[in-house]
Amino acid sequence: MKLTMKAALMLGAVVVGAGSASAECGIEAGSVRILSNDFAAVNVVNAAAAECASDTVTVTSNATTEHKNIQGPALSVNPAEYTVAVVASNSIVPLLNDGLIRPLDDLVAQYGASLLPSQLISIDGQVMAVAFMANGQHLFVRKDINDVRDLAGKNIGITTPGSLPHVITATLMEKKGVDTSGVSWVNVGGSATAVQALAAGKVDAAAASFDTAPSVEKADAGKLLLFFRDELPEYFRGTIHFSDKLIKDSPDLVGNFMVAYGKGIRYALEHKDETLTLAEKITGQARADLVSGYDFTVNKKLIEPNALIDPAKLQFMQKLNVQFKLQNEVLPNERVATWEFQKKMISVIGEYKQ
Repeated sequence: MKLTMKAALMLGAVVVGAGSASAECGIEAGSVRILSNDFAAVNVVNAAAAECASDTVTVTSNATTEHKNIQGPALSVNPAEYTVAVVASNSIVPLLNDGLIRPLDDLVAQYGASLLPSQLISIDGQVMAVAFMANGQHLFVRKDINDVRDLAGKNIGITTPGSLPHVITATLMEKKGVDTSGVSWVNVGGSATAVQALAAGKVDAAAASFDTAPSVEKADAGKLLLFFRDELPEYFRGTIHFSDKLIKDSPDLVGNFMVAYGKGIRYALEHKDETLTLAEKITGQARADLVSGYDFTVNKKLIEPNALIDPAKLQFMQKLNVQFKLQNEVLPNERVATWEFQKKMISVIGEYKQ
């Protein structure tokens, strides 16, 4: 039996919205065994899934930074060691190449009423993946803390060791010359619970997504100290992934996608009103709630309209991954990235000046 990573994402969405009773979760009996990365949003899914446990249903989860090494062998055996695997987008390729991802159309039809069309990633007419948002991390601190250097010896909230909040906070402190050996890294869960921990005085600082700021202000939990992108410009989150097979078999399709991507991003940057109107229609959110996110994204230049990956930043990210044991060794850039299709995009639509 081959169970797929992306089926887990769909199950996670169902479990989160279904409540605690196992029958309401759609599971009458059996076991749910989850393999996932240590990531705030996924930990929330795991915790919600655990609420579906009952006398006839067992729910276990293994949130680990070693998920990439575990997932292939664990899903290849029969029966699979895990019924669900939730992983990052850069783990899709090996699973896809090994035939461990199945189409999600039936699950989308049954459980995906709340999903946006833009979240459904299709290959050859079949939904093979569901996209979800990455982090735009800020550092929130107690009101009496005014500098990163003040965090030496403090309690800092993270998701888990090796998670994004841990990596970027520790990296920033080291960059500022702060000794992290005396820091107590406290597992507080995702952004929402990080704010609660800060308000309760359990931690002195915590990294959380930018949309947490209103909650921090409302709870009088602390203050916003910095936006990590401003302090760690070498650290990037956004990349576009294609399988080796697609690049080899359909290079024109990949190139055309990049051109369309570039045109779409640039149009959105230059047509705020139309973009917000479309976002209202797709998301159902009020325009006032969307404006701040749009302005933040544009002003902070969170989107790269030229789809350019700086080779130096790519090396920085690999070294960081090795330091935090998320990657075994630093590889040549050409092993992990290609600039061929980015160059084609620029040759067709030109370079965009922000």
